[in-house]
Amino acid sequence: AADFGLAEEADLFATWETFLNLATILNFLYGDEAEAQKYFKQYKKLLSQQGFDEEPAFQGTLENFVAIRFADMAEVKLGDLRQLIDAMIRRSLVQGLAQGNLKTFNRFIKLAKAVYDKRYGAAERGEDTMLDYNKLLPFPKLLENSFQKVITEESLAILLRARMWAWAPEQLRQSVYQSTKDTLERQALAADLDPLRAFPPPQGDDQSASEKPTTTSISE
Repeated sequence: AADFGLAEEADLFATWETFLNLATILNFLYGDEAEAQKYFKQYKKLLSQQGFDEEPAFQGTLENFVAIRFADMAEVKLGDLRQLIDAMIRRSLVQGLAQGNLKTFNRFIKLAKAVYDKRYGAAERGEDTMLDYNKLLPFPKLLENSFQKVITEESLAILLRARMWAWAPEQLRQSVYQSTKDTLERQALAADLDPLRAFPPPQGDDQSASEKPTTTSISE
């Protein structure tokens, strides 16, 4: 009976640990950082009681913890890592820029970059590691490629993409403008929009958030 009790207690600890891990990550991803911090604190307390609080994932910030968890998940296959990073960048664009929410955009870009860095930053740069590393483009290029793909994706409403373009950092727009302008012009004209208002050429200076055009102004 005593052995069964110990086993049952271990199962309860494992279940609670799994819940805290998922609750921390999911709340962070969905933008509720206060809840994520609450569960992260409980998670660290639980592991401290078990003597595992010295793990690297728990030594830094909440963002660092989530990045390490994602990097661990994508550790085996480079293709999985690329898809994971692309998914986070896409979320930063669709749920961040397209909604005029720079906080969400920055959060997911920082997380994607942290996952990228965690995968390679701690690795010893031997020959094999370098070969693998070179298969993945530099992070700014990954961001550029993802933005180019999403901004021309016809399955996304064009006004959503126009808002995304309006809120995108100037440097990001500059990096894809030449390769996307013909496609964006064609798509805007097909939707009876003025291409120069929907997807204006990048300017030399960033506009302030209060000056950035909205979807309404584009369609007027």
